[in-house]
Amino acid sequence: METENKEAVPTEAKDMKNEDVDICRICQSPEEPNNPLRHPCACRGSLKYVHTDCIFLWINRRRSKHCEICKRSYSIVPVYSDNAPEKLPCQELLMSLLLRAFRFMTLILPWLLAIAFHSHCMFLLLADMETEFHESKRVFKLSCFFLGLLYTVEIVTEITFIVVLRVVYEELVRTEHELLRTVHLIANGLRHKGVTRVLIVLWKYMRILCDWWHDQLLQLPFFHDMFMRGPLALAFVPRNTQLHEFGAIRRFLFFLDDNTLAVLAINIFWSFLDYMLPYLIGQAVFVLLRCFPPHGWVLENISEITVGHIVLLSVWVAYLKSVFTLIRNPTRTRWFSLSVKDALILCFKMILLPWMLGCWIDFCTFPLTGATVSQRLEVVSDYPLMAAKNWCIGIGYLLVALSCMKLIQEIVQKRAFWYLLDVTGPNYKITKLHLRSLLFAFAFHGAVVVIVFHFPIKTITLINRSFFPLKFGVYKDEFMLGLLAAYICCPRRLANTVKQSIKPVVHKWVVAVSSCLRLSDFLLGVPQRRDGVNHNVRLAFGIAEGCMVSFYGSQRDTTCEEDTHDQRDERFMLRIGMLLFLAALSMFLVSTTFMALPVLVGRAFFQSISFYMLSFGLEHDDICAFWIGLCIIRKIYKITCFVYDHIVTRRVDLLLKHAMKCMQNVLLFSIWIFVVPGLLGLLINLMIIIPSQVPLDESPVYNFLHDWLIGVYVLHICIALTMFTSVTCFATVAWREKLQRIRSVGINHLPFTWLIRDVIGSAINTLLTALCVPYVLVNSLLPVLGFSREANLTVQRFVWPVLLALIVIWFSAKLVRNLIIYIHQVEFDNRYKVGERLVDFIEDL
Repeated sequence: METENKEAVPTEAKDMKNEDVDICRICQSPEEPNNPLRHPCACRGSLKYVHTDCIFLWINRRRSKHCEICKRSYSIVPVYSDNAPEKLPCQELLMSLLLRAFRFMTLILPWLLAIAFHSHCMFLLLADMETEFHESKRVFKLSCFFLGLLYTVEIVTEITFIVVLRVVYEELVRTEHELLRTVHLIANGLRHKGVTRVLIVLWKYMRILCDWWHDQLLQLPFFHDMFMRGPLALAFVPRNTQLHEFGAIRRFLFFLDDNTLAVLAINIFWSFLDYMLPYLIGQAVFVLLRCFPPHGWVLENISEITVGHIVLLSVWVAYLKSVFTLIRNPTRTRWFSLSVKDALILCFKMILLPWMLGCWIDFCTFPLTGATVSQRLEVVSDYPLMAAKNWCIGIGYLLVALSCMKLIQEIVQKRAFWYLLDVTGPNYKITKLHLRSLLFAFAFHGAVVVIVFHFPIKTITLINRSFFPLKFGVYKDEFMLGLLAAYICCPRRLANTVKQSIKPVVHKWVVAVSSCLRLSDFLLGVPQRRDGVNHNVRLAFGIAEGCMVSFYGSQRDTTCEEDTHDQRDERFMLRIGMLLFLAALSMFLVSTTFMALPVLVGRAFFQSISFYMLSFGLEHDDICAFWIGLCIIRKIYKITCFVYDHIVTRRVDLLLKHAMKCMQNVLLFSIWIFVVPGLLGLLINLMIIIPSQVPLDESPVYNFLHDWLIGVYVLHICIALTMFTSVTCFATVAWREKLQRIRSVGINHLPFTWLIRDVIGSAINTLLTALCVPYVLVNSLLPVLGFSREANLTVQRFVWPVLLALIVIWFSAKLVRNLIIYIHQVEFDNRYKVGERLVDFIEDL
């Protein structure tokens, strides 16, 4: 009977599909009496209907209120109880506001007290510097306040980091039994020491505070999503900390609630151990040093806090030395020596080798910036922390190499990588020094850097000696925001673009070359399947071993007689060598093209608009030239492929429709990016900049480029805040509906006349009205009323600031009204809301 029941479920579902019965796309069940089917989005077919309970469960888990397929937002309306009034009485609303204000003050008051405490500590610590601010003590006190605020933020960051490390440590101790034995060994060594009792007491209170902070972090949506979706999701569980474990301290401070006590305890505990105690120890050391000269250099160059930290570190090292007496206990000697050896190996793998690789990359790319070895050594000698830049370069290169290695191993069979180290094996240990693999990886990466960077740079220099060095950062301060966007944001977009197209290109190259060299049987085969190893673990192991590793098992289970027969072939090694030579040649050609062609196209673009750039005193930047050239080349390539495909398939009529649509989009984009920001920037210039910076007896000078840039920034910031956030004060209801329609439907699916008339035309009419109406009124009415020319110029100068003040007052009143409505709605929902109802999707005509 059980077997028959089990087989009845899929049969019933199959029968429903055959009978075209509407079913839920989540649970695959038909409509129920108390759970009807809805169609909340634009999906069709079997994805159209969904149960209300299923979609609400999906929204709660995914925390997203839009369809992941059609990207339409779900329409959800609240359901209230039958006795709910139309609105709350004024008295109830005021009581709710007072209660909310009281709860907010109880939450914020401890942090204000903590900031005040830290500011007072900074004021006491920096009291010697107060004489330098004798002209303005307010500046000194304000500086102490900001230092206290920054130190509070630092405490919050550090205790969050400690909470995460503690969870990771507990998870490692639970899974790694060897680490657990090491922890027990350390605990046994510390148990019989007198100072340990003090440390145990301090750690007890620190553990309680960390558990309390852990529970507070889980209540925040950002940290909850980050922790629950991470690799340690099961470890981040609520601790339900009870602060009565503080004992006498909690009973003494009975008048403080748990939140206030925990916040004050965290800040006082942390600031005392991190700041006040080292400062007091440093002052005591300085008092002793003054009694024993010479002491001038120490007092002038080292602060009290630094001396205190050095003393505490020395005491801690001496205490550990007394705990672990290496001569008396051979077990501890062996454990200590193994720990030191593992730490040195990890430092060699994770720090030294990436730094050496970064130095080699920096040396091979000297012509890009025109620097020399002596100049780089001089910079490092003056600023030693700049040496960390090479480590970052090496780590970045290894991450890229690791992605490429994983891509190649997904295409090529495992037997081609028999010589690589297998990091997925059960016997692999990251603390073991695989010297042969590391030396091979370093030699391979060194050769690749020469092929990809050094040879292309030399080739380009031989062809055009004036191509290098590249020009960086030659724009003025007004354009630094756009320059930073080109430097920081564009590499990520480039990586996403290249990542999507590199896999098919590499796959086709491997197939073509291996077929020409008769290596298809050896290289190509069934694509590799991903194993169950954690991605983060694989990433760390791959970087530690120089990325020249195997991710899909060893080659032992793939060896067969055909491989032995191929390797006995006299020309087999010659064909493998030819394959590697063609790979190196391809990398060289691609790197040379990718390095030179976008920069040349971008420079040509800048040269075509050089007249406008010189009129504003601007020069071209090669980073911006590279991105502009890359975008131009990419767009030309896409258009060429699109036109070629339509011509080959004889769909010229569809191609003409696309061409007309592109022309319409270019027209819309041109008006939106040039006309609207220009008018908006001119209006901002008349309202704010000219009245505040230009005297009345001088005539203002208008700079269209500056006005246009200001308009571009302000327009797109307002649109981004309106479309992607809950901020509604920058647009009216009509404009929010228009922007929401454009976002959900798309420009290509909206009528061209509606976009011109209701979107762009409406914006231009509003801006022209704000610009022209005050000017016409002032120049037509004031001369008729008999005002002088000076009064006319004064009123003309300040009519737009008055208009701005009226707009600000109107926006403030609107913001206050919306805030009151929002608070009323929140309180109304808390009292009378009983559920939510999903509304069916209505097609946008």
